[in-house]
Amino acid sequence: MGINETILIKRLELLYGATIRIISGNCSGYSPYDAHRSGLRIISNVI
Repeated sequence: MGINETILIKRLELLYGATIRIISGNCSGYSPYDAHRSGLRIISNVI
């Protein structure tokens, strides 16, 4: 996914309305946070 000019690999959870929870695979290092869908770019899936 992309936020502005930054590309990240994260797990995404669709919440109410247009809100998405962004979850790091390194859960101990980073807390989940919420963002509005209009500010995100989904680029690809990571398998």
